[in-house]
Amino acid sequence: MPAFVSLSSFILAASLSTLTYLALLHRCLKNRINHEKSYGSLPSSESIIITTIPPEIYTSEYYALHDRASRRVPRQLLPHQKDTNILTIFLRRNMMAFANFPQAYMLWAVSPAATRPTFHASHISSLDFNKGDLTCGIYRVLERTADKVEFGMTHKGVEGRLVFRLWDEDKDVVFTSETAMWTRMDEMQRATMPLENPVLRFFHELAAWWLLDSGVKYLVDWDGDTDSERFAGGFLDKAWISHCCRFGADMDKKSRQLSFPLFLKRYYIWYLNQLQGRLWGFVCLPRITLLLIHEVPVYSDPIYTENRNPTCASTFTTTSLAAAMSDASALILASR
Repeated sequence: MPAFVSLSSFILAASLSTLTYLALLHRCLKNRINHEKSYGSLPSSESIIITTIPPEIYTSEYYALHDRASRRVPRQLLPHQKDTNILTIFLRRNMMAFANFPQAYMLWAVSPAATRPTFHASHISSLDFNKGDLTCGIYRVLERTADKVEFGMTHKGVEGRLVFRLWDEDKDVVFTSETAMWTRMDEMQRATMPLENPVLRFFHELAAWWLLDSGVKYLVDWDGDTDSERFAGGFLDKAWISHCCRFGADMDKKSRQLSFPLFLKRYYIWYLNQLQGRLWGFVCLPRITLLLIHEVPVYSDPIYTENRNPTCASTFTTTSLAAAMSDASALILASR
């Protein structure tokens, strides 16, 4: 009985620490990302940006949701590539990362066998995201230009678009991730869209904002030779894991400043590897102690420091403690 109570308390503490960690991460990302959302009828101005939405969707016969997140980065920090190549690199990395998210595992579970290979890193890394390409089960490319990719998605009576684009603004490049969903209005009822659920919306924002933010950081750190090998070996290549797990000394090649939350990289890479049934993530155990005794600012990304909320820096102790507790809890439970 005492052992059962101890285990229950342990699981409760682990759950609370994980929820605290996610809430703090969401708050800090919110201050890094420009975010807009709207409900009701889609504004007609969106037809200029998202060109594959049928005209009738902009009428009162449809109820819609639109969510946009954007991130700026100085052009000089990006790879010396054409915009079309930069966008392809960005999408490959982000889609391979998303394929290991809990949301993607749920999509994989309900996908037919014929589309399940589209979740594999080898498939995603081979895509140029041309019209007709399918990734992660439900995201099919409907339009591709040099600076924009529009994915179509349909699931349980709800249709939508997922759009990634970039453009120049002054000396910066703006990256955006947009989600639009709609459903037909009936006199009696209508289908409920996933993002109308507060819990699902929270996790959508957490995933979308983190992918956008870390995707930009990935481009800043991008090395053509290293990354081509990484794509060939898959997202969970050990060299890539080792790169992401480095603590404290992971320096940005161009700015020589510490990179975006190292504890998040450590936690996330461990999580991915546990899903893959590997033991490589156990090297993170010593870092749990390091996180509690070293002061590493939450915001160390050199990009656009003026937009940061200084209060987030003070949350490091609580955030790192929550991350460390959730890591320790999961590691111990996984070893049982």
